[in-house]
This record gives sequence, C-alpha cells and structure tokens, in this order.
Amino acid sequence: MFAYFRNRRRARLRAQPFPEAWEPILHRRLLLWAKLTPARREELRRRIQVFLAEKHFEGCGGLALNDDMRVTIAAHACALTLGHEPEYYPGLASILVYPAAFMVHNDEPGESGMVMEEPDVLEGESWCSGAVIFSWEDGRFDAAHADGRNVFYHEFAHQLFDRGLPGFRDNQQATQFAEVFGRHYVEHVQAVDAGRRTSLDPYGAEHETEFFSVATEMFFEQPKRLALRHPELYAALCDYYRLDTGGPDKDRTDRHQPRTP
Repeated sequence: MFAYFRNRRRARLRAQPFPEAWEPILHRRLLLWAKLTPARREELRRRIQVFLAEKHFEGCGGLALNDDMRVTIAAHACALTLGHEPEYYPGLASILVYPAAFMVHNDEPGESGMVMEEPDVLEGESWCSGAVIFSWEDGRFDAAHADGRNVFYHEFAHQLFDRGLPGFRDNQQATQFAEVFGRHYVEHVQAVDAGRRTSLDPYGAEHETEFFSVATEMFFEQPKRLALRHPELYAALCDYYRLDTGGPDKDRTDRHQPRTP
C-alpha cells in the first residue's frame, strides 16, 4: 500500500513542468549533460524533481542553500542511476552541505592503547545511516573541471556500493562485474603498495568501496583515459551504469528500459 501511494506521488512530481530557472544549472554544472540524448535529459529532469522533493537538504556552517546548490547535487546523484530503475537512493534521507571543507574527529588508538581524537579535513563523506555531506566549494570546483575528481560522484557512488550495487540485470551480470572489479582492485592495491604511478586515484587502494568510488569518478570525468588505461574495467562500468560516457550517449537503456513509477 505504501509503495502504491509513493509511486502515485512520484508520478505527479515527474509530470510537473521542470522549472525554467533550473535548466541553465544543468548546462553549467553537469558536464555529462552535453553527452546525453534528449530522452535521457528529459528523464534526468524528472528524476531530479523527485529527488529534491524526497530528500532533506540542510546548509551547515552558516551556508544558505539555494537552487544552484540543490539542483547541482541532485543532478549528479541522479546521473549515476540514470540507466537503472528509478529508486532514488531509498536509504538516503539527508544531504548536508558546508560552504567549504569541513573538519571531523576520528577516534584513533594510540601506542599506549588510549583512544585519541584525530582531526581530519574532508571534502565529502557518506554515512551508512542515511546521509551524505559535501563541501560546496570543492563540489562546485569539481563539477566545472573534468580532471577525474568529483566529490558528488564519489559520495553517491558510496551510497550505491553500500547497498550492494543495485541495478544489475541478473546474477550473471553481477558475477561478471564482480570478477572484473575484484581483479582490478587487487592490481590497483599492488601498484599503490609498490609505489607505482596509477591512473586511478591511489586512495582507491584503501578499500573496495573507495576503489568503486574513484573508478566512478574517472568513468564520468575522464572516460577516454579510463578506457585507454583500463578497457575491461571501463566496459564493466559502461554495462553497470548503462551509459557510454566516452562519447555521445547511445542510450544503452534501449535493451533494458527501466520502469518509471
């Protein structure tokens, strides 16, 4: 019963006209926009409207949120799931936005066994408890530069990974992706441990979820470089996201069109 009313509400939201003032934000803040087909662009607009209606945005550190910030963040979140059935990150409730990099305190055990609070300055953070946190200054910069780094893609990729990477068509696709992903992760860790230069961010060696996030950043930010250096990983990400970010969008969802509640 809940799903019925939720889907009716979402259908109403998707049917509403997309605000004209939001259109330039997509052109200015989402580099992927230029590669999308008209049909994909329209689907992205609809998903953004639902995402913004369902998620709680909060400015932190004195930041006054505006539509530029909210639409930019929502666009990046929805771009990651554009090829999948629109679930709108069901485990995510809140998006917290700081004006710039923010400080967190992590508990680290010292040599004596005592737990010490170690400050850390972050551009973004993803919580399993249903929140993501961003530095708007860093996110805005990343959105304007295709340099392989994008904190918005990175943290929303964490949300996907923490949910077990939803959106696979079947078990065979999931198994094939896991094999390619696992092998590239091991090779990346070995390269970083050996001090070799890597095309992917060395931070990806910290954990599988970090590797998926930095690979996602590269897939959306510098796809041709990823395809050249890691063609098999690039192909696996194309298949998972159902997007070919290395060129004009061919709408890979034609074969597996998601349902739209």
